[in-house]
Amino acid sequence: MRVANWVVIGLLLVGAQPALATDLAQSWQWKKLLQYNERGYSEIEQMEFFFSPTGHHDPSAELEAARIAFKGEPELVCQYPARALFLMRAGLIAEFDSGQCEALVNWQKSATIDQVSLVFADGYLKNPASFHGHLFLNLSNSQSPYRLLDNSLNYGAEVPQNVDPVTYIAKGLFGGYRARYSSQHFYRHNLSYGRIELRNLWDYQLNVSATDAQLLSAHLFELASTDYQYYFMSKNCAYYVARALELVAGTYLVSDSDWTVFPSEVVAHVAAPELHLVHSITLNESEQKRFQSHYNALPEVLKNAVDEWVYSQPEGALFTQLTAQDQKRVLITLASYFDFLLLQNPDEAAHSQQRQLVLRALLRYEPGNNHQVLASAEQPHLGQPPNLVRFSYMNLAEQADQWELTMRPTYYDRLQPKVGKPKHSELMMGELTISQRDGSLLLERLSLFNLTSLNVSNTGLPGDGGESWLLAVGAERRRFRTLQAPLAVYVEGAYGKAHQFDSGVVVYALAGARLHATEALGDDHHLTLTGRVGVEGTIGEHTWLCEFTKPLAVSQRVTTQRLHSQCAAALYQSQSSDLRLTVEHQQYLGVKLGWSIYF
Repeated sequence: MRVANWVVIGLLLVGAQPALATDLAQSWQWKKLLQYNERGYSEIEQMEFFFSPTGHHDPSAELEAARIAFKGEPELVCQYPARALFLMRAGLIAEFDSGQCEALVNWQKSATIDQVSLVFADGYLKNPASFHGHLFLNLSNSQSPYRLLDNSLNYGAEVPQNVDPVTYIAKGLFGGYRARYSSQHFYRHNLSYGRIELRNLWDYQLNVSATDAQLLSAHLFELASTDYQYYFMSKNCAYYVARALELVAGTYLVSDSDWTVFPSEVVAHVAAPELHLVHSITLNESEQKRFQSHYNALPEVLKNAVDEWVYSQPEGALFTQLTAQDQKRVLITLASYFDFLLLQNPDEAAHSQQRQLVLRALLRYEPGNNHQVLASAEQPHLGQPPNLVRFSYMNLAEQADQWELTMRPTYYDRLQPKVGKPKHSELMMGELTISQRDGSLLLERLSLFNLTSLNVSNTGLPGDGGESWLLAVGAERRRFRTLQAPLAVYVEGAYGKAHQFDSGVVVYALAGARLHATEALGDDHHLTLTGRVGVEGTIGEHTWLCEFTKPLAVSQRVTTQRLHSQCAAALYQSQSSDLRLTVEHQQYLGVKLGWSIYF
């Protein structure tokens, strides 16, 4: 009887094995180990990645081919550790210790990985590829005290050195570069982004098990040998980091049909409450943000002592009148400030001398840091999404009412909250406005890109902040100068300075020029010089701005045009919408009310 029972059990197990393999082949994690997208095809182009010739679209064939390969050549488990771990945990191949795989351990910078973080670097306006921020993954062992030595996984285009900006942007937009995953110690990213480019790093530690963390790490090790076609707006760092994370997220974070994919979008998807995927969020301040936090946390009397040291006399009258504890807080702030200046100008002897003077002065005090400031900022996943649709009504002079539809794939304008974005700046690309009046539809404006950075000083100290500038390319109708305005192509640039008052109000002045097609009937010029002054601020949570521009038309003579003025305010703002009022005047007066939806 016992023999018969064992025979029946054995036959059942043999019959169950194909069924088990079929179920596993259709499982989420197996398909994501092959980077299958929602269309049922792998994102990986290299056929040598797969064991089966049909592995890029047949998960069952790939699983069976992998199982046979691992059994026939056990050494392959270290070359393809993610698929091997998956099959081992399912009981389809013999057990092995991935910690014995030398190449994997060297790549991971650790024998085991049990923690994963998604890291978001703030937007950086000096590099087109980083306008929208950047994403990478941090893989770590929770027992290691050296976070700077963690393994960080980056994804980026392989760009030749010294390529000119126009070629770089054009190839980036139209898939002219190949791209791949690469690994580095975290300290390299911390140095590059946080200290050199002065970008805040947001660490979203993920709520994943140790086994899933190790599986994801092994998966990324396999992906490191593959490459992809790079598209600046869609198939970029955010897209492929999201594709890798889908392995442990249990859901799609992006779609193959998305026209645009931005880091802030992926962060928002990962941080969605219903996923329960984020364990904690930590801000790793840039060197500039760190010194600003130290300075702004001081009471006014200590700020004055810092200013005295920087502008006139080290250890002057204001400093010497302070208590020893307050003197130490001033010195800690100064040390952070001169560290920041030296990062910007490493060869500046005066900064180095000042820093040494501050450090020597600190030696006179008891050890310890009595000016620890908690890093604080608005978390980037709480910002408005980058895609926009806006419906507007405008009353213009004595003309018929005008209705407008505005669409923008990316990214933000001056009135939007700057959560996870550089403050007092604007980055719009591909904004299109269609107007309707008297039954006619017209292309009102097309902004290929509009980039503005006021580069405001947060503290007023030398080196904090810099020059303000504007660069824009597009086509528009200058309705407020002439009602029958043709669509005029333009390229515009401006340069100047901005200042922020203690109230938070910013004033700025820019001088620039605009090359353009004919803007009005009778024009004989294609160059307009511009001088503009403006002011912007917030009332509660509502942003407002006013700007005044004086145009000078240049042809065989210089002709003064009427002052152009524009004031706008966000009357209502939420994460997904806003209501804004705009009043604009040059030759004619227009009042516009617009409802924006962000998605």
